[in-house]
Amino acid sequence: MNPGVVSRSSDPIVRPYTERCADLLSTGEHALLGISSFNSYYTDERVEQLLSWAFCEFSRVNVLLPGAEASWIPSMRGANPGRARKRARQEVARVRRRVQRTLADLGVDDPDAVTFTWTEMADNAHYDRILEQAWAGYQDNEEFRSACESISTRVLQTNFGEANPDPWTRESLIGYLLAELPFLVDTPRILGVPNSVFCYHRESPMVELLSRSSFSPRISADQGHIVISIEDEPVVPAPRAAAEAVREGFAVR
Repeated sequence: MNPGVVSRSSDPIVRPYTERCADLLSTGEHALLGISSFNSYYTDERVEQLLSWAFCEFSRVNVLLPGAEASWIPSMRGANPGRARKRARQEVARVRRRVQRTLADLGVDDPDAVTFTWTEMADNAHYDRILEQAWAGYQDNEEFRSACESISTRVLQTNFGEANPDPWTRESLIGYLLAELPFLVDTPRILGVPNSVFCYHRESPMVELLSRSSFSPRISADQGHIVISIEDEPVVPAPRAAAEAVREGFAVR
């Protein structure tokens, strides 16, 4: 808990992936909020609600923004590689300013220390090790590569209605999926926290893939995942009661 942070909004809807995720959520140790660029879901109001909830529920919070690989999105909109990279940098910078402004408004002492992109973690040994494992799996394991390409196709179809980008765009999207992967696998080792819950507003197909397979890298026992959203949906058990709700047989949706 962060008693100095002002809570201004009602709690979001929270759904842990598994009972283990619910247990990690209930500890309140650390939350990593993934916030996308080029995503209209993240309005000022939603960003404020998500951050306010996180800082009231967890002892420590960080915000993960996309890195350079976000250039696949403007590339799909017709930008050439150079222009796509520039637009991605501009958009990530814009989202960072929004997040840091909200953090300051909520009373967080050092907003800049809370927020980072995965590109900025390039010197982190644990991040680099997991990323190398992910790329090795993609290059050497046909099943893993096929699964990643299937996920990328699903992402393209969902967001753009087609799945036949040029090779540079496809490579950037695969890079995007793999660059985020270390934080889905072992944020505790990367950031030096006892345990962590990765929070995003929709289910991650990469988490599903890593959870049901024998691919390396494997998800750490101290790494949890939740879907957290702000929608007009039925009320769910409060985050602190999530683990108890699962044990009592209630669905956390």
